[in-house]
Amino acid sequence: MATATPQTNTGRRRETDEATPIPVDQSRTPYDAKVAAFAAVAAQTLARNRDVLLDALAASGIETVVVRFDGKNGYGQIEAMDAYTADETTIALPVIDLAMQEPVFTGPSTAIERRTLRGAVEIMSHTLLERSHGTWAAGNGGYGELTFEVSRRSVTLEYNKRVMMSVRLRRWL
Repeated sequence: MATATPQTNTGRRRETDEATPIPVDQSRTPYDAKVAAFAAVAAQTLARNRDVLLDALAASGIETVVVRFDGKNGYGQIEAMDAYTADETTIALPVIDLAMQEPVFTGPSTAIERRTLRGAVEIMSHTLLERSHGTWAAGNGGYGELTFEVSRRSVTLEYNKRVMMSVRLRRWL
């Protein structure tokens, strides 16, 4: 009776082995095009939404909005949101609705979303933070302020990144 000896794979390729071609997934190309189109619409939408937001702040008599944020360990939040008039008097954000555009991933289009002024400032803050510092809430995270200036039609970011440092000291005693 014959016994079979077990075959082990030595990791070497035999002369008769042929390289197996790896199929290329052609379906990725349309997806990549869709992602690029979405990014382009998102950039245009961000500019339009910033203008709508700044116009609403101006109509409400608000000159500046300062948004303080803090993020770490996977969580990011708006800590405070303060609005000021031109003479630097603190003013409450009025309760008004804004029509903001949201990009739609299924096609290069947008949908209209109704938001309060406070909600629009918060979403705009999160969007700007993600675009400039996508890791603001990851690991040690970051903190700082976004300042919406109506007369300059601008948003300024002051960003502080937390860094944990480890130092190894060796002393001979």
